[in-house]
Amino acid sequence: MLLIGDIHINAKMKERIVAKLRDFVDQHPQEQSIVFLWDYVYHFAYDRASLLMLFSFFGDLYQAWKQVYVLAGNHDWIAEQFCFEEGKLAFEMMKVESLKIKGERSKEQGESVEALLKFITNVEEVEIEGESVLFLPYNVHLAQGDHRLVGVKRDKEEGMERWGEIVDSINKTWDQRDRLLVIYEKSQLLLSSENKREQSSGMVNMLLLERVVNFLQRDSDLVTGMTSGEVLTVMHHYYIEWVEFPGERGRYGFKDVALCCEWLDIPFLRFISGHLHKPFVSHNYLCVGSVWATSPLESNQIKIVCVYRGWCVDMNPFWVNGYVHCHGQWRDWLLNTSFFEQLFDALWVDCQTNLQVRYKDLIRETLFDISFGDMKMPDLHLMTLVLLVDQLDYTQIGNYLDESVMNDFDHVRLKKQGTNLDDLMWKLDISSKNLRDWFHDWKGILKEYILMKYPEDAEAYFDELRGLKLL
Repeated sequence: MLLIGDIHINAKMKERIVAKLRDFVDQHPQEQSIVFLWDYVYHFAYDRASLLMLFSFFGDLYQAWKQVYVLAGNHDWIAEQFCFEEGKLAFEMMKVESLKIKGERSKEQGESVEALLKFITNVEEVEIEGESVLFLPYNVHLAQGDHRLVGVKRDKEEGMERWGEIVDSINKTWDQRDRLLVIYEKSQLLLSSENKREQSSGMVNMLLLERVVNFLQRDSDLVTGMTSGEVLTVMHHYYIEWVEFPGERGRYGFKDVALCCEWLDIPFLRFISGHLHKPFVSHNYLCVGSVWATSPLESNQIKIVCVYRGWCVDMNPFWVNGYVHCHGQWRDWLLNTSFFEQLFDALWVDCQTNLQVRYKDLIRETLFDISFGDMKMPDLHLMTLVLLVDQLDYTQIGNYLDESVMNDFDHVRLKKQGTNLDDLMWKLDISSKNLRDWFHDWKGILKEYILMKYPEDAEAYFDELRGLKLL
C-alpha cells in the first residue's frame, strides 16, 4: 500500500507535483492500493485547473487497475461541497455499488485484479490487503457541529445506556477499559460545551469510540485482554489533544477539533495521518506529513512518501521543492556543494530521528517497524536558499556562496538574522540592573540598542529622536 500525504496543489507546482507522484507510483508497480491522505486544495488559493490535473491523475491510476482511496481533508471543502464533488458524483451516477468499477485483467500469475476509485467524505471502515482500516476524514458538517448528518447521539442518558451495554460486554479486567471510559467522559463533556468546535471534538471522539468498540466485539481475544494480532488502523485528519510530537513546536486543543490523547496508548490501534506537515512517529501514531514545502515555515525539512505493509513502513525521501535556511557568515570559507551535501545528510538524520521514536510502555506490536530509502542529493534547482546574514546586501552574495553553486538554486534570498536575546541583554548591560535602573537609564539603553541594531544609520536616528525631544 502506498501512503501519500497532504498535496496542497497549486498552479505553480502542479506539473512538478503530479510528475513526482507518477514517478513514485511507477517505482512500485507491485503496490495495488494507494491512499491519498487529504488536503488537495492549496492553503492560500483555490485553483480549479490544478485540481482537475490531480483528478486526471486519479483517473489514470484507476485505468491502471489500482485501488485508489481519496480522503477529504479540512482544506478540501468549498462552502459545504467537497472539492472533488463532481468526480464523486460522476462515479455514483455510474450506478455501481460503493463507487466500484470492477474489471479483471489477466496477470502473469493468472489472478484477477479489481480497479477502484473511491472518494471518502464520511466515516467508513474498509478492508485493504487483509487489514481493517477505518477512514476518519475531515467532514465540514462535523466541524460545524451538525450532529444530525454524522449520526452522533447528543442525548447523554441515551449515550450512557448504550455505553453501559458496551462496557458489560468487555471483561472488567481488560486494561484498556479505563482509557475508553476516560475518552467517553471527555467526549460527553465536550458535547455539552457551548463552543461548537469543542462539540465537534466530542462528536469525532464518540464516532471513533463506537467504531472501536464494534471492532472489539468482533474479536473476543482483544476483549479479554489477550493479544490476537488483530489491529484496527485509523486514518484520520484531526489533531491530537495537547501532545507535542517529535519535531513539532505546536500543540492543539479541543477547540482545534482534536482526538483525545488517550487514543495513543491503546495497543490494538494504529493511527495514520498527514495533517501535520512534518513527518514523525510517536506512540502508535504515524504522521507522513506533506509532499512538498508549502511555505518557508517548512524550511530544512525532508518530505517523505511511504510504502506501508502493516507494521512495516518504508520511508522514501520525496523532493518536489524545499526551503534551505543556513547562516551565510558562520564560516571562514564559502558555502559549496560539499557543504550542502553534508547539510542534506544531517537533515535526513534529523528526519529519521523523528521517525524512530520508541515507547517502552507499549507492546511491541504497536510500534511501527521503520526502514528508510536511500537519500540522494536533491536537485538544487528545486530549492530556495535563504541565507541568514547581518546586512541585506545582495551585491555581497559572492562572499557567502561558492561560484560552483551560485546559479544552482531556484532562488537565493537574504534574510537578516535575529539577535539572540541573551546576547542582546549582555550588550545592553542590563542583566544586573534592577527596575529603577531601567527607568532611570532608558535613554542610554535606547541609544545602545540603536547603535547595535543600526550602526550605519545611528546618527540619523539620534537626530530624529532629538527633534522629537526624546533624547
